Amino acid sequence: MAKRVLLTGAFGNIGTYTIEYLLERGYELVCVDRKLPGTESIARRFGQRIKAVWGDITEPAVWDEALTDVDVVIHLAAIIPPLSETQPELATRVNVTATENLIAAMEARGVRRLIFASSVAVYGKLQDREPPLTADSPYRPDDHYGETKLACEKAIHASSLDWSILRISVAPPVEVKFIGGNHDFEMIFDIAVDTRIEYVHPADCALAFANAVACDEAIGKHLLLGGGPSCQCTGKEFNDDILAAYGIPAMPDHVFKKGTPAFYGDYLDTEESQRLLQFQRHSLHESLMHSRKSVGVLYYVIKLFGPLIRTALASRSPYR
Repeated sequence: MAKRVLLTGAFGNIGTYTIEYLLERGYELVCVDRKLPGTESIARRFGQRIKAVWGDITEPAVWDEALTDVDVVIHLAAIIPPLSETQPELATRVNVTATENLIAAMEARGVRRLIFASSVAVYGKLQDREPPLTADSPYRPDDHYGETKLACEKAIHASSLDWSILRISVAPPVEVKFIGGNHDFEMIFDIAVDTRIEYVHPADCALAFANAVACDEAIGKHLLLGGGPSCQCTGKEFNDDILAAYGIPAMPDHVFKKGTPAFYGDYLDTEESQRLLQFQRHSLHESLMHSRKSVGVLYYVIKLFGPLIRTALASRSPYR
């Protein structure tokens, strides 16, 4: 009999890819998410191949239906930056309290296996250290998001579950949406030109979670999800390449934050996670080409006005 997998945050950036990989592997799938026009639209793509459980994970009752006959839980649902920083109480309820409730519900029902989506945010952002980060690097969260993920990890450690904790690096969406968009250009100004960044494609993260279901060797381990050497770059390279994918010329260095680089994560030691989960498939260049294609014909319109757009964007930098 196929394993029955519960996936939270199922219709988000990483979750949608995870559904596809889990179905490819023949798992029965229960998907939990909030019922919104966007999530309903994604759920319809999968039809009867999945069971959708709509609800708010901050309400413990949602687990009564969701955990029925489940063998494995992949817990992706979370509030991420910038919302985690502007609404910290909400982030605590969704990220921490809901995770604690899920753990309790799993233990009460005898569901043993949990695969949890954590973040390199538990290491903090200040890059005053020698790379790479490892699974044993010290905890130093310096924002609310990192603090909530650390609280979740500690709750999981204290549980009786067979857990794997996968810490995700920088994994923004690759599909560009200009209406209800998911790309915030202004955040790039906080990335100093000499920042170390390790990107990972959302689909590669999803593959890691799907492969972890059948990987007993991953139980009890913290595994880092970065894209590997082909996804390591400087802040300048990252910023320039993202803008180029939209058809916008590079901005001058002086509009970016100065001082000691600080950004989520660093270059990562992914040797063990790649050995166990075999997930690194996309380079940074391939991922940005995906973004470029998703812009479609608008790319040429944006490129035509690129110099003007660059000037307008640069004028919004708090560091210029």
